[in-house]
Amino acid sequence: RVDFNLPRDKAGNLVVGDRLTTMLPVIKQLLAKRCAVLIVSHMGRPREGVVESQYSLADLASVLSKQLDQPVSFLSSWPYQRTYLAPATVALAENTRFLVGESSNDSALAHRMLEGVTAVVMEAFACSHRSHASTVGIATHASRVILGPEHISEVMAIERFKQYKDRAVAVVGGKKIVTKMSLIQQMVAKMDYLCVGGGVANTLLHALGYNLGNSFVEFSQLEAAKSLYDQAMQEGVEIVLPEDVVVCESFEDANSVRTVAIADIAPHEKVVDVGPDTVQRFKEKLNHAQSAYWNGPLG
Repeated sequence: RVDFNLPRDKAGNLVVGDRLTTMLPVIKQLLAKRCAVLIVSHMGRPREGVVESQYSLADLASVLSKQLDQPVSFLSSWPYQRTYLAPATVALAENTRFLVGESSNDSALAHRMLEGVTAVVMEAFACSHRSHASTVGIATHASRVILGPEHISEVMAIERFKQYKDRAVAVVGGKKIVTKMSLIQQMVAKMDYLCVGGGVANTLLHALGYNLGNSFVEFSQLEAAKSLYDQAMQEGVEIVLPEDVVVCESFEDANSVRTVAIADIAPHEKVVDVGPDTVQRFKEKLNHAQSAYWNGPLG
């Protein structure tokens, strides 16, 4: 299980970068040991049960063939097609998020994914927190699960950060605070500053009484967000929240984009980024840091 959730350029072509190339060594190592390798990944957020061409992994097979220097077959109906892979061959499955039951971690689907599988190599750290059939499901039901080298390196990096004592800063973005809460709570006592943006900041700000207009907020996590803020205050950790933000009325209307103070968001506007004053505050904290932990697409 890898994370080949690759972006596309304006022409619709896949953009090959670190997200793909860092996953290749373990695949090559398995092929060198004459394992039959089935590559499983998701891409984007298609509607479950609907095959949407812009999210298909079909054109990724040819990209992988060049990267691995050997043919990569594409399984358009996996896991509902009978498949035999010979030793030292490799196949790519279609987008797991097309499958009904993927996002709900359906046990029957997870078992179907594991038919004929000897071992699961979990190399999709970036989406391993999602309780999906192709992550938690297969890891729960497989007879053998192995963490891949990139997955291990991510976990070890977090463990090292948690050991630092002096001038540590964490920058946290992303959409949902619920997927990051446990880790942030563990790290709060280890850091001096926590710089927050994205949907995580929205939820914290709303919990503190700010009106964020039409912005994304996790209303089910407001109490937890306030508790996290209080914990940080007790530990002497400064949470650096946005003081200015970029807002718009809709993503399609470029003319509606403006930068405002956090207290001046109109009811019909949504927050889409932190503002320049907030960026400057984050930079000031990072300039004095001896170690930094970065989570989410912020920045």
